[in-house]
Amino acid sequence: MADREFLKRVNAACDGALIELGFKRPRRGTRYLELRPDFLGWVGLNIGNHGEWVRVNPNIGIHCVPVEKLWRDLVGDKSRPYKRGEFATVSVPLGMLCPDNIDAVEFTIRGPLEGEARRLAMLIGEYGVPWMVENASYEALVPLLEAQFSHLPNYPERLAGAYYYAGNYEKARAFAHDVSAEFLRRNDDVLINEFQRFAVPFLELLTAGSG
Repeated sequence: MADREFLKRVNAACDGALIELGFKRPRRGTRYLELRPDFLGWVGLNIGNHGEWVRVNPNIGIHCVPVEKLWRDLVGDKSRPYKRGEFATVSVPLGMLCPDNIDAVEFTIRGPLEGEARRLAMLIGEYGVPWMVENASYEALVPLLEAQFSHLPNYPERLAGAYYYAGNYEKARAFAHDVSAEFLRRNDDVLINEFQRFAVPFLELLTAGSG
């Protein structure tokens, strides 16, 4: 298997190529592109270790600053404070956005890394960044989250927050009540307690802000 040092070199090469494309890397594992004040483009690198070579399958996403901050602030977990660009609010595999004839990006242990890293950045720039720009709004974010929200738990806090910032207060209220009721129906104390840490202050916020 490729050792940890090689995986670090692959990550560094990919990060360097993405920085040349305009991305920021404020901390290890975080890569984002400034799109609008409330929206960042986001890239996650999934690295498959195949011994003499590794395959990188990127995920392309949107990080919505208010939605992510709201979730963290209302839950109040000081051990996991909000960090700009850390997680994707919604994401898709880059392969879903590329033509079928695009090969996976692969790095061999004895080969140069910079060329494949630049190819990765080129693919993200050509197919990923336009998707980010197109979906950097609440009007686009809500249906994306709804489409991916096929089952619970699946982070319902994000969809609730997206409804709220899109101005759909009644939908946000109904959704929070429905999720709470579903977790109660399942009699799952972990899910109930986890979501209620968000839902109780969220519903209070809705009451105070929308009447």
